[in-house]
Amino acid sequence: MSKRFPRQNSFRFKKLGEKWRRPRGGQSKTRMDRKGRARKPKPGYGSPANERFSINGVTPIFIRSVQDLHSLKAGDIIMISSTLGLKSAAEIGKISKTKGLKIFNKKKVEKVEKILLRKEREKEANKKEEVKDIPKKTEEVNTEVKDDIKPETKEKKTKKKE
Repeated sequence: MSKRFPRQNSFRFKKLGEKWRRPRGGQSKTRMDRKGRARKPKPGYGSPANERFSINGVTPIFIRSVQDLHSLKAGDIIMISSTLGLKSAAEIGKISKTKGLKIFNKKKVEKVEKILLRKEREKEANKKEEVKDIPKKTEEVNTEVKDDIKPETKEKKTKKKE
């Protein structure tokens, strides 16, 4: 909507942004629909009812739970509800991959994948730390052995001096 209906004075002040806001000024030429000014949104600019809410001519199927996926066919476009949690979004992502469904809003599914990757990396890092801890124990054993050796070397040095 921003390209078609720019906000009043948005070309002058960058901080206003392109998002539409209704002009309310008493002397506002845009509010009075003067010639040469920006257009205001009106009912006549709307798209036809049969094309509304469609993506490339296909209306997406709104998914509110995992059970909604069972009746769908391959190639259908789905939209995941914003009220769904991350666990159910992850299940929906897995099922949609196996069935060949296209997800229009993949943000939740991608977020879950990132979280799972992060957990896997943390597990690997913990394993590496455990591996590093094991040599420390062997070093302690080696230091005990070195302590036993040290008195003998001192005796040898004293014998050489005599």
